[in-house]
Amino acid sequence: MFPVAIPVTVPAAVCLLALGGQFMARRAEPTWRSTPSVMRIFVDAEEPPAAEAAVIPANVEIAGMYRKTVESMLEASATFRRQCVRIARNRTLHVTVVRGVTDPNRQHEALTRVVRAGGTMDATVIIGGGPADPAALIAHEFEHILEQLDGVDLALMASRQSSGVRTLSDSGHFETDRAIAAGVRVAKELSAARRRPGM
Repeated sequence: MFPVAIPVTVPAAVCLLALGGQFMARRAEPTWRSTPSVMRIFVDAEEPPAAEAAVIPANVEIAGMYRKTVESMLEASATFRRQCVRIARNRTLHVTVVRGVTDPNRQHEALTRVVRAGGTMDATVIIGGGPADPAALIAHEFEHILEQLDGVDLALMASRQSSGVRTLSDSGHFETDRAIAAGVRVAKELSAARRRPGM
């Protein structure tokens, strides 16, 4: 597993886990691409078509307790809409968002378990019961999923200075600047939307 610290209003941690053929990952406006030695920002300047961006993707299952949160994220956050469009367009990916225990010591607020098999990728985003903002956690974890779609080699990147990827424990947990930035950006977009009249 790869623990990840998320700078939201309440300190939280998130995880991306890789074990052999399995990856456990926890996750726009900008998105990031990687080369063997560099992780750089890729900015998708175009807003997805409204009809495509306004609904929860068909390949994403959301636990009932988070459904309203995700719907409000889709309404208020352009970054989250872009994340969802990228996920929706990948026909080999299935994402499930659930509430659960992220680790026995409750050190991580969220994590994603990614399993690849037979050309498909199943990502289970687990949100812990802590006080952190679930919207920021979900966006953070979704960005970790996008990192996997982009083929980011976390172990390789973590071995290089200033790559934007860090190993946080001997158990294989990683954190990325990209995922932190995505969570923070979505939280800011939601906060700005709530301050607008009528929201």
